[in-house]
Amino acid sequence: MVSEEVTRAVTCVIHTRPGLSMDDLILACAPYTWNQVFLALDDLVRHGVVTLKHQRGFYVISSSSDTMTKKRVNNRRHIPARSKTRPHLQV
Repeated sequence: MVSEEVTRAVTCVIHTRPGLSMDDLILACAPYTWNQVFLALDDLVRHGVVTLKHQRGFYVISSSSDTMTKKRVNNRRHIPARSKTRPHLQV
């Protein structure tokens, strides 16, 4: 069972420092053991609060809300205006 105090500390660190590695998270949560931090992180990932992304041999930890915001921005597409030089077919 994961302590609420550890989960709160892990969540706070992830929200204030998005994109950090597991090593950075462990160091930022120094009063707690590696096992406590890992179990809290595992629980947060399973509940969809946090996402893990594999980049360049490391796992990057981010808040799911940060990830969703980036996806929304990246999914917006620029729709070019119609060219006046191209003839249009009329029905």
